[in-house]
Amino acid sequence: MLQQKIKNHVFWGECCLDMKTIALILYFIIIANSLCYGAFEYKTSSVQSAGLCGIKTLCKEEANAIFYNPALIGSTKNIEIDTFHTQIYDLNEFANNVVSCSLPINKNKNYIGFGYNGFGQNNFYKEDVLALACNINLTNKFKIGLNYKNMFLDLGEMNTSTHIMGFDVGFKITTSEKSFVGCMLSNINRPKIGKTNPEEIYRDFNIGYSYTPIKNIRLMVE
Repeated sequence: MLQQKIKNHVFWGECCLDMKTIALILYFIIIANSLCYGAFEYKTSSVQSAGLCGIKTLCKEEANAIFYNPALIGSTKNIEIDTFHTQIYDLNEFANNVVSCSLPINKNKNYIGFGYNGFGQNNFYKEDVLALACNINLTNKFKIGLNYKNMFLDLGEMNTSTHIMGFDVGFKITTSEKSFVGCMLSNINRPKIGKTNPEEIYRDFNIGYSYTPIKNIRLMVE
């Protein structure tokens, strides 16, 4: 009887150990999934957008908008330069650096913008995006933005790199003094990555509505 109890205890201990191991593995899978991105998926590139839970279509105009809605680039009558940096858990492998600028091109508040977005670390995994954008006020209430991107991917020690191009288009439609609609379509040319088994990279469609019922209060849904 005692020998049987010892066997049962050892068996239960092994089962507990297995369950703990499984739970630990599942935990790390969940954490890794929250930190890892597919190639060139959207990453927050603006303090303003991050503060609005990643909203892309309803932010106020700024130079960094080149990476989330080109219709919103530019907010001043002069050259504007914006920067952004984030680094998850102080890991260089997850560092994201953004620098962009916008320049007014005429009195109609049309702008051109240039931007760089770098994610990752050299010799490990590195994404670099160079962007050129412009926006045009077609009417007083309708603005369109176009974005051309050169995207470079370097897999470091695997000695593999690739280069693809992407196009974005964004809109801002003022519906009244208190409301407007925003829209953003990313990578509309459906770029693919890989040679043997090419896969489409991240594409996105966002539409949002902003309403200001009283001064300094905005209600937004995207």
